[in-house]
Amino acid sequence: MVDTPDFKNYEKFVCDWHYFLLDVQEVLYESEDSDLIRNLNMYVVNQFYRKPYDEKRDFYEQFYERLAAGKQLLSLGV
Repeated sequence: MVDTPDFKNYEKFVCDWHYFLLDVQEVLYESEDSDLIRNLNMYVVNQFYRKPYDEKRDFYEQFYERLAAGKQLLSLGV
């Protein structure tokens, strides 16, 4: 057994993160616009890695807020 609290939510998070990154990768591979590529990469880094998560709030709740915003950005054709 993996020693991860709330393992069910963790599995969902890993799966959703994986498929979001595949969607981002698809946009990057299909684009020849260097500004778009740089901006999309920086968006992912800033929103998911550099922007602090509030320790007083549930991580998954915050992650899914950011994920929804990222998916919306991708659906707009970036």
